[in-house]
Amino acid sequence: MAFKYSYVEFEQPAGTFLLSVVPAADVLKYFLIDRRAYIGDKSDGTQREDSKKRIKEIAEYVKTSDAAFPTAIILALRNEINEDAPDSNVLNYSINKDEKTIEIIGQAEVVDGQHRIEGLEKAAELYGTTWIEKFILPCVFILDPLDEEKAFIFATINGKQNKVNASLVYDLFGTSSTPDPYNILHKLARTLNFKEKSPFKDKLKMLGKKSDDKVTESLTQGTFVQTLIPMISANPSEDRRLMKENKFSDLIVDDKRVLREYMRKQKSELLLPLFENIFNAVKETWPDQWENHNKYILSKTTGYSGIMKGINEVLLYGKQKGVLTEKYFYYFFQLVKIKMDEAHVSLTKDDFPPGGVGENKVRDYLRGVYNANYPLNDAILQGLK
Repeated sequence: MAFKYSYVEFEQPAGTFLLSVVPAADVLKYFLIDRRAYIGDKSDGTQREDSKKRIKEIAEYVKTSDAAFPTAIILALRNEINEDAPDSNVLNYSINKDEKTIEIIGQAEVVDGQHRIEGLEKAAELYGTTWIEKFILPCVFILDPLDEEKAFIFATINGKQNKVNASLVYDLFGTSSTPDPYNILHKLARTLNFKEKSPFKDKLKMLGKKSDDKVTESLTQGTFVQTLIPMISANPSEDRRLMKENKFSDLIVDDKRVLREYMRKQKSELLLPLFENIFNAVKETWPDQWENHNKYILSKTTGYSGIMKGINEVLLYGKQKGVLTEKYFYYFFQLVKIKMDEAHVSLTKDDFPPGGVGENKVRDYLRGVYNANYPLNDAILQGLK
């Protein structure tokens, strides 16, 4: 089967390129990925190993109402011509310069865009080809490139690009007019950072960058949001799609994700007083450690992420008992402080090193205190309401 497209020719220092628009369903029929691998001490191929996680993410993204792939897929086409044995020639493409058309006869090798193509392929496999038929892809064809030319283009595109700051990504999600997991948590972060008397007042690096005039900032907006995503959604992209379609009743119930009900029941405004109660209690328990982030880890990634990793059971219990007051959380953190004091542990990087080790150590202190002291008796609970 052959596939024929109109093209626009353009020149760049690297050579001549042809730009076409191609149905995604067509590309899935003739694309080829040549992965780089070593055979003995010789390497061959261009593409890196694929990321199964990235492919699945793209497949899920395909189903969203605002899915888009506006950047070009780059494909290499090469006719294999043997002048000594013309019968063995392999033609993968032909050009009609008068009509400005290109016809794909054989395979087209992916130079850039493998995860987008494999994500679309995975979406077709999981959810059916009707999802793929919605996409027309811009494709740039390189004709008869040498292996080193393909490798150089791939390495230049992928080696020179910078990963987008996570805080900027979440801030952009916050511009959405309809709620979704990212939007809800971005608004929470923003409100906590700018609200007077909030425990997080001026503590978040909005957009991931430290302000020139702020010495109080200790935690990035991206970390704040990213830490909470697993507590509200197992599949943020799917939840986002359902919420944009106003299908809140289709959001699955997941009691393990303690913040999810605020989203499902469209009561996300209640997250603000909840977080004020939690972290006002933290601040009251360790006032110096909360304010002095140059010396202590409490209001930095290690402390914040460790607390959110370890507070799940405390939140669930408080929800069940209808007591999520600041007094309730203060009572809990006082128990944690006693436990740490008994162990002669200070909230510094010496005892809680940066990264997963320190975060998990904070988490384990919280879980240990919960397991040793809960459930609470009724008299204590009544006093915490």
